[in-house]
Amino acid sequence: MDFALLVSFIYSDCYIDHVVCFVDERMIKDAIERELARQGQVFYVVPRIAQLEDAEKLLTRIFPKLRVIQAHGRMSRGTAEDNVASFAEGNHDVLLATTVIENGVDIPRVNTIIIQNAQAFGMSTLYQLRGRVGRSDLQAYAYFFHKNDVITEQSAQRLQAMADLHELGSGFDVANRDLEIRGAGSLLGTEQSGMAAKVGFDLYMRMLKKSIRQLRGLDIPMVPRCNVLLPGGEGSIEWEENNDNMDGNEGSYLIPESFIEDDKERIKQEGVARLVSTLCYGIIITFKCFSWLIFSFMHIGREH
Repeated sequence: MDFALLVSFIYSDCYIDHVVCFVDERMIKDAIERELARQGQVFYVVPRIAQLEDAEKLLTRIFPKLRVIQAHGRMSRGTAEDNVASFAEGNHDVLLATTVIENGVDIPRVNTIIIQNAQAFGMSTLYQLRGRVGRSDLQAYAYFFHKNDVITEQSAQRLQAMADLHELGSGFDVANRDLEIRGAGSLLGTEQSGMAAKVGFDLYMRMLKKSIRQLRGLDIPMVPRCNVLLPGGEGSIEWEENNDNMDGNEGSYLIPESFIEDDKERIKQEGVARLVSTLCYGIIITFKCFSWLIFSFMHIGREH
């Protein structure tokens, strides 16, 4: 194997209970009521800042006395951090936010997260948001609400993957499933599509590795060049430059007549020596051209 996978977790943690369904106000009400009944708090996440106002109206309509505070990226400097800190101190019941909370927000008292329009999030974002809960020994809940009229095939596969891969330490499996859904992309470009889903990501990577080795000439058996030295200088394969050529780069391999007396056999072996030298030179040129091609595509990709 090329790598080893180590999966570890805190034994006090509980598995996160997942719910993937259409938007249901009754289910939102039950989820928040259950969390507040055990003196907990709730994350409520929306994909866009423009949707925060409608989400807050929904929450205040269901719970008129609910203490809601917002956090998003367009707030003035320090405001979002102060709001999150105030929420962590227990001054509010629900933190209504965008994806700004997907990293670095760990509050053990928050064990329910509600994600609205989950079909608009990528799998890595959904995985990070799910990890915001379940930081204590209490049962955690993650709700992925989506709209049926705007969901696509890929978004449905992402939500199904989140429902299937819910065990602790399943991050690698989530990443692998994401690559199979989106495709591994172009090796030399920025296009995020490919045929990895057809053969599986593991087999795709092995095929890619084999192709790269063939292009670089690494799978061609390398025969070390040797020079047999016999007494009196016999047996040496000498390179004789052609004096008629001004650049002095062309010549011929000469085998002494005392080593191979037969003219035909000696000429044949001299040709073999030239062929081996040309093959090695061709491998070097191929490797240089391949390296230049990769560098050119990377440079073009950065410009675009």
